[in-house]
Amino acid sequence: MNDQALNKTVRTYGYLSSVLFLLSLTGCSMIFVRRLYTGKYSFLFLAWNLFLAWVPYLISLTMNLTLNTGMKRIKRIFIPPFFILWLVFFPNAPYMITDLIHFNNKGSFIVWFDLIVYAVFVLTGIFLGFLSLYIVNRLLEKTMNRLSALAVVMSILLISSYAIYMGRFVRHNSWDAIVSPFKIYLSFAQNINFQSIVFSFVFSVFLILVYALFYGLFRLEKNF
Repeated sequence: MNDQALNKTVRTYGYLSSVLFLLSLTGCSMIFVRRLYTGKYSFLFLAWNLFLAWVPYLISLTMNLTLNTGMKRIKRIFIPPFFILWLVFFPNAPYMITDLIHFNNKGSFIVWFDLIVYAVFVLTGIFLGFLSLYIVNRLLEKTMNRLSALAVVMSILLISSYAIYMGRFVRHNSWDAIVSPFKIYLSFAQNINFQSIVFSFVFSVFLILVYALFYGLFRLEKNF
C-alpha cells in the first residue's frame, strides 16, 4: 500500500472510529440520564457488552496497521495471535442483537427513551463488528482470492452464531475461552443439539445477508 492510499485508509477509519466513539458516548450518557430520571442503573450490561464489541474492532485495526508496516518479521510474529484473539472476541459484537431480549415495553413514556438506548447500543455494536470483519476480510484478500476470503468470512459468521448461542443460553463468554479453553471446547461439543443448530443456522444466515449488504456498500463507495 502506497503512502497516499495508506493516508486515505487512516482518515477513513479515523472518521468512522470517531463517529462510533460518539455513538458509544451518547449511549452511556443516556444510561446516566435514565439513572437521574428513574433512580436506577438498568442498562449497565449494555455498556459492558459494547466495550466487548470494541475489542475486536481495535484488534482488527491493529492487524491492519501491522500488515502495512512492511516489516515481514513483525507480520509473521504478531498477525496469527492477533487473528486468534480477534476470532475469540468477534462474536461479542453481533451478540448485542440478542440484548433486545431484555427490552420490556411497559407502556410508559420511558419506553421510548429505552428503545433509543437499545438502538444506539445495538446498532453501534453491530457496526463495530461488521467493520472489524470487513477489515479482516480485506486482509484475507491479500493472501487469497476474493471468493476464498468470503468463504472464510461466512465460516466465521457461522461459528460466531454458535458462539452467540453459547453466550446467550449457556452463558459462556470470550474470557472463558482464554482462561479455560479446554472446558469451553467440551461445553461447545456437548451443546450441539437441534436447538443450537437451528439457532446457529438462522442467525448465521441473517448475519451473512447483513454483511453482504455492508460489504457491497463499502465496495460501492470505492467506485465513486
